Amino acid sequence: MPAELTSRDSRSERAWAAIDWSPAVPWAELIDADHYAVDGLAALTPAQRIRFSQLATCHTCELFIHFERYLVEYVERHAATLPGSPGRWRRFVAEERRHVAAFARLLAVIRPDLYPGGGQRFMAWGLADDLLVRAVRPVPFFLLAALFEEITLWVPRLLAEAPVHYAPLFEVMALHADEERGHIALDKHVLRDAIEREPRWRLRADVWTVLPLLVHCDRRARAGWRRMTAALAREAGLDDATRRALEVRGASASDRAGMTSFAAQLRGLALPDAGALATLLERLAR
Repeated sequence: MPAELTSRDSRSERAWAAIDWSPAVPWAELIDADHYAVDGLAALTPAQRIRFSQLATCHTCELFIHFERYLVEYVERHAATLPGSPGRWRRFVAEERRHVAAFARLLAVIRPDLYPGGGQRFMAWGLADDLLVRAVRPVPFFLLAALFEEITLWVPRLLAEAPVHYAPLFEVMALHADEERGHIALDKHVLRDAIEREPRWRLRADVWTVLPLLVHCDRRARAGWRRMTAALAREAGLDDATRRALEVRGASASDRAGMTSFAAQLRGLALPDAGALATLLERLAR
């Protein structure tokens, strides 16, 4: 491994090891509630809003764990057919596993009562997820991965603009984003390799395969969000009307920023219909 990579790995490991995993303050918001596009927030009392923020933060951490699992399982299953050195893909998987462990630890310190033995409360892995990592071709998979990773880059930027009441949350999000920049570069390497080798008709089909994958991921996330709001209703004593209002959410601030940023980058790729997909993503972001 080149010396600069070894040095960077050492600095990264020291940064992760330096996180102070003190328990979260129970009376403060974590990810600011306004980060989420939810009309029902106006009906919450200050105490309910704090409880919403803490559970919504847990849902966000579970989302990261869920989608990082896609990456780990896909690469472990298909690494022999992917362009790039085996060592680079092993490093990719090791970093993703480190991210999963960090988000799982965040969950345990934010709500130890909900995550006493690890696991996830809101996001469920199913047969459709297994099928995705088994059967999806590299171009749509790594387009999807690059989009999600671009969204993660915006989370610490937006957290920095709002009051941060729990430093380890910001540190994990920032370190996660730093390593995801390298992963996005690897995603684009896979895409450029496919552009050189694959016929245009196949690339065009691959580009539009991203849409059903996005629908699947959105349904997974929304199902987890409904479980989260059901837990919130039980804990905070919400009435049915408020719970139903909170169940309906649009794209979060980081979703919107990441989708817009990714759409701009997509136009720079020599993929057929990439511009049309970029326009659609921009509309979804709005």
